[in-house]
Amino acid sequence: MIDGFSIAIPIRRRTICTTACLRMMLEYGRLDNEILLCLDRPDPFVKEWTQKHNKWLNNHNIKVLESPFKDTSLKDQFGTANASNFAWRHASKEWLMCMDDDMYVAEDFDYNLARRIRDKSMVYVPVNVVPEIAVERTADWGEWYHLTYPRNLTYGNKYKFTVRESEWISWAREKAVSGVYRERCGERVLGHWMPLVIHQSVFLESGGFDPGVGRDINFDTKLGEMGFEKTVVRDSLFLHAKGHHRIRPMIMDLTAPDIPLECDDIEV
Repeated sequence: MIDGFSIAIPIRRRTICTTACLRMMLEYGRLDNEILLCLDRPDPFVKEWTQKHNKWLNNHNIKVLESPFKDTSLKDQFGTANASNFAWRHASKEWLMCMDDDMYVAEDFDYNLARRIRDKSMVYVPVNVVPEIAVERTADWGEWYHLTYPRNLTYGNKYKFTVRESEWISWAREKAVSGVYRERCGERVLGHWMPLVIHQSVFLESGGFDPGVGRDINFDTKLGEMGFEKTVVRDSLFLHAKGHHRIRPMIMDLTAPDIPLECDDIEV
């Protein structure tokens, strides 16, 4: 079994999400992962945040990279695609994982993925969970996701989404099931594509993400056109906490002991 992943996380001005994402990855991961934070655009706020917590980031071997992408007039996933590609080109591990900074993991997320890896030409993905409020606010999404996180475990109203760590971990433990299923990349178009685990050779062959809105969906489609398949690992769950651009997520009662809490801004 592989010993860990190079995990690329593009970050922007939503450091509340970034902080919770890192806290949970360090708390619930079992492998020797390399975490690569990459600024997806020039932003003094985010750069100041990484500098402020530089000592803590170094202590946990979290590398901070700045994408050469400089066009601040482009929004959202234009910069994120470039940042992901840039981070992956600096990866030291054979297997790459790409995720967003608003994704929260469950127990043994990395181990459960790693133990299923058999084929370098296969793409592997966990079960992508979104808050129920995101599905309600975006009725035209249809059956995009395998699981939705129920409202009765959330706090707040309208677009606010708050969940306690212990409740998310307990819920994910209950919903995780053994086994996998396979499908051609791009088959569902709008489901099971992020996070994704991919071998460096496939990344190089594909050319990585194409800059533009919907980088993950387009990448999934491109991999399908190239003939690649994916394996969905059903006992590895990720909560995509925003799930919709207007949702403001917050994870409460995080248990990792030494992670900074000084973060007070979020991009919507």
